[in-house]
Amino acid sequence: MHKIILFIFGAMSLLLTTQNQAVAQEPVRLRPAIVVTAPIVTIGDFFEGAGIYAQTPLFQSPDYGTTGSVSALSVVENAKAAGFTVAQKNSLDWVSVTRKAKLIKRGEIEASITAELQNRAQQSNAILTATISSPLPTPLYTDWNETNPTTLQDLQTNAATNRFVATMGLMQNGEIKSFQVAGSFQALIAAISLKHTLKSGEIISKNNLVEIKIPYRQYRARQLMTQEQIVGMAVKHPLPAGKAITARDITQPTLVERGSAITLFYQIPGMRLTAQAKAMNAGGLQDIIEVMNLTTRKRLFATVTGQGQATVVTKTNQFAKLQKAQ
Repeated sequence: MHKIILFIFGAMSLLLTTQNQAVAQEPVRLRPAIVVTAPIVTIGDFFEGAGIYAQTPLFQSPDYGTTGSVSALSVVENAKAAGFTVAQKNSLDWVSVTRKAKLIKRGEIEASITAELQNRAQQSNAILTATISSPLPTPLYTDWNETNPTTLQDLQTNAATNRFVATMGLMQNGEIKSFQVAGSFQALIAAISLKHTLKSGEIISKNNLVEIKIPYRQYRARQLMTQEQIVGMAVKHPLPAGKAITARDITQPTLVERGSAITLFYQIPGMRLTAQAKAMNAGGLQDIIEVMNLTTRKRLFATVTGQGQATVVTKTNQFAKLQKAQ
């Protein structure tokens, strides 16, 4: 029995010696400064050529985003105690250890809250935005390699005041730690506005327009216009930049001015006759205006169909007879 124990002890000693010899074959050097991302600092973090001891833990890492120093002698002594007997401090007295971490910014948290508000929104065309007003725990760090560091655990909202309180979860050292933030939210809607002020009667082009975000409640009862509906229309009254354009602000451009001479078309089944007329009032495309035939002096109503043009549509040939008699 005694021989067996001696044999086992000798074998273990030989194995340990062989392992350290294998390590010693690689250059072993204590690094003067290291950067780690894990909560534990290992022999491999401290030493080059750590070999099979590379993953052996030695010390706890500093706090997220901070740098600390550890005695080189302490590093060597702990490494040797862990079996890495070839550890040497060389000429170093201290080793700098930095804990690399990911900083969570306010905007990331607001984005999570905004996404949840958007999911809850009853107005499909509303754009929700959340703004945190309460101070954040400082600083908000998580593991450098964490891909999903924050989660929204709970969100309480008050529609009357547009305020919210959110409980967030933050992943730190493999555990989720909760914290709360408070702030306000706003429902916005996309609208079309002018880049610069236009005068009454000016025609709106695509280059005049820009998209803006406005409070949803402010315009939900009004008819907002799309860019396609606005382009080519005329401004009813002086319209400033930055104001959402509604149906009240625009009109068809004036194609016929009051008192102007126009071409009057008589659209009759099988033929189209023309005459010169005077516009008794102004009108835009498809507006019905009163005109006076300059030949017959007769007044009638016609539809504006173009610049300086209007059309009378009839199912009879009475206008043709009048024209032939003249």
